Amino acid sequence: MATVPVDEEQLILTGRAAGEIDMALRGFAHQHDLHPLVWDLANVPTLEILQEELTDENLRALAAEAFERFTRNVVPLMGELETQVIHGDFSPYNVLVSAESADFVSGIIDFGDAVRTCVIFEPAVSVCNLLGKWADDPWGAPLAYLRGYLSSYQMSPAHAVLIADAATARLALRAVVSQWRAQRLPDRREYIESHAKHDRDNLAMALATPVSDVQARIHHLSATSSF
Repeated sequence: MATVPVDEEQLILTGRAAGEIDMALRGFAHQHDLHPLVWDLANVPTLEILQEELTDENLRALAAEAFERFTRNVVPLMGELETQVIHGDFSPYNVLVSAESADFVSGIIDFGDAVRTCVIFEPAVSVCNLLGKWADDPWGAPLAYLRGYLSSYQMSPAHAVLIADAATARLALRAVVSQWRAQRLPDRREYIESHAKHDRDNLAMALATPVSDVQARIHHLSATSSF
C-alpha cells in the first residue's frame, strides 16, 4: 500500500480490514504476548526521555507536546481500555493491496510486533502513518481509515476519541526512537531515517489542529458506525 495512491473508499476498506484482524485476534492468547516492545504506546511514560536525543529543536518541542498530551489524556484511562493481542504495526508497508479486488486489501504481513496492549493503539499506528497525506486536511485520510476500522471493530466513542492523542504520540515515538537508533547504527542510518523523514512536518500539522475538533470528528464516526 505504501507505493500506490489510495482514495477515500480504499482507505475505508483498509481500516475495515484492520478492524477485522483485531476482531479475529480477540480470543487469541500466547504465553509471550506481554513481551516488552519499544513500539507499544503503553511504554511512552518510560521512553519519552529519548526525546533528548533529538537534535532538531523544533521536532523535540513537537515530540514533547505529543507526549504531554498522551500522558495527560490517555495514560490515566489505560486501566479502563480494552486490551488484547493486536497486530501492532498496521502500516502501509505491511498491507498488500489489489485495485482489482472489491475488498482492496489482499493480505496483511509482518506480525513481529504483535503484543497484548490497549486496542486503541492499533488504529493509532495507521492513523500516524496517514497524518498529512491530504494537505488540505491533515486528519482527513486518517479519519477515512478510522471510519472503516470502527465499522468492523466496536469501540465506545469515549475510548475512540483517545486515538487522536495516541496517534500523535506514536508519531513522536517513531521520531525519537529512529533518531536514537540512527545515532547508534550509522550503517543503517539512511534506512532508519527514510521511515521518519516526514515526521516533523506531519506532527506539526497534526498538532496544529485543535484536538477537540479531531475528537469531535472521531466521536461522530464511532457513534454512527454500523456493527
